[in-house]
Amino acid sequence: MKSKLPYFMTEPWIMVSLILLGCIASMPADAPFLNFFAEFVQFQSLLFPPVAAYAQKSDFPKVMGLYMAFSFALTPAHFWYALSHLRKDEEESWHKNLWLIDSWAVFVQRLVLAMIGIAVAWIGLFFNPGYDFNLLPINTSATALALGGWILGGAGSAICLAWVVATLIALFRFLEGRIK
Repeated sequence: MKSKLPYFMTEPWIMVSLILLGCIASMPADAPFLNFFAEFVQFQSLLFPPVAAYAQKSDFPKVMGLYMAFSFALTPAHFWYALSHLRKDEEESWHKNLWLIDSWAVFVQRLVLAMIGIAVAWIGLFFNPGYDFNLLPINTSATALALGGWILGGAGSAICLAWVVATLIALFRFLEGRIK
């Protein structure tokens, strides 16, 4: 089995958007056109409260707000591509064990993990108060923001939700096999 790259490294438009996010992160905090995007940032803050939370806690609030607004806007795309890559080549992929549910014990385990995954994704998308981790200090470092801010800006939650949906599909397949 040959090793495959993650979906965000193989989809050209996602790579372009990640490069764009990196450019946003490297902008000076007083760039004049940041005010042009203020309404977009405010709108995204209504949909995803962590956008405003990260901007408030950041050393460079306008840049962080724009970065997180664009990052959270990409969340549906990350979800779609992560789910499609989980579903592609189910038998030959590195994650084929995700689709293998052969007992009620594994079923219950996956169901509990799916519920935890939903909770983690929900917190990440809607209730994150702008957490800043020492491993990835995006609130204080533009370099850290450029390299990994997209993970905290919705992509991590989207990938988590894609895993949950794939797990639920596998659980329903298991139930379908048991009911017949």
